[in-house]
Amino acid sequence: MKTISNLLVLVRVFCILTLLIICSTTFYSCSESDRSKQEAMRGDMISLMNTLRDAAIELDAEKIINLSLDTPEFFFFSDGEVMNYEQFVKAEREGFSNFASHQLTWDTLYVKVLSPNVVSALAPFHQSLTHHDGTVLQLEGEVTWIATRTEEGLKLIYGHAVHRPDTTSN
Repeated sequence: MKTISNLLVLVRVFCILTLLIICSTTFYSCSESDRSKQEAMRGDMISLMNTLRDAAIELDAEKIINLSLDTPEFFFFSDGEVMNYEQFVKAEREGFSNFASHQLTWDTLYVKVLSPNVVSALAPFHQSLTHHDGTVLQLEGEVTWIATRTEEGLKLIYGHAVHRPDTTSN
């Protein structure tokens, strides 16, 4: 009886190991075959983030709004404030009207493809905002965006930003 029990344990272990090998090989094969799609998605997100940065520098709220997906699922969390799409649109339009110029640089850009249609980017940043009266506000922080593929290309659906005084500026 003990021999049969040991044999059953060995068969189970063999089956589990075989299943694990098949699953890991299949996953690896899928990863390899999808590598070009992932790289294209990654490139699209880098382009989207650079377009977002350029629109912010240009104080072009409408361009940023057009990069965002108008959906009930959209939300942006900025410095403790949660905004849905409509609130985000209003904040972008009102916020940019307060400034005469804006400089923004990504320190680096980390992009991760999460699924065939979803990609994320994390960007530590430095920015300099000049008010119409000449007062300059120096900030640093991090922003994370998640975008989803639509018929129009990638669109921002979720964002999170943290701003604080820039300690590296003069």
